[in-house]
Amino acid sequence: MIKQTIVALILSVGASSVFAAGTVKVFSNGSSEAKTLTGAEYLIDLVGQPRLANSWWPGAVISEELATAAASRQQQALLTRLAELAADSSADDAAAINALRQQIQALKVTGRQKINLDPDIVRVAERGNPPLQGNYTLWVGPPPSTVTLFGLISRPGKQPFTPGRDVASYLSGAEPA
Repeated sequence: MIKQTIVALILSVGASSVFAAGTVKVFSNGSSEAKTLTGAEYLIDLVGQPRLANSWWPGAVISEELATAAASRQQQALLTRLAELAADSSADDAAAINALRQQIQALKVTGRQKINLDPDIVRVAERGNPPLQGNYTLWVGPPPSTVTLFGLISRPGKQPFTPGRDVASYLSGAEPA
């Protein structure tokens, strides 16, 4: 009887750790096909993967499924509010608002988790290696070659990325519309 109780306890502890582990869809280097990692119990189990060793971690994003759904609802609410605002505005203002709506509508929103993904930080930071529970998506890749400017500016769109360049220098020449 005691042996059965111990075996049941061991199995239940083992099963609970399996159910607590996260599932992560990984998109790397701009690929449209995800690779799925299952059983990632902690963040280091994900970012410590050898196949991700050459990733540019400052630009990496991890999102959680429920947070992404909430962000999508917020985006839709904003688009609805902007449509209402455009309907109540003058022709020039409505054109500017609708241009902004189109830019926002084209954005892929995520439920980004605000955590440093650099494997070295994850290994040593006190709270840098949280457990992964649920469904996540990770986007990693090389350093960017462009940045995208958007909003009510005269020239929205892509510009070449320059490391260390400040936002003001990107916006010079792209005055408010």
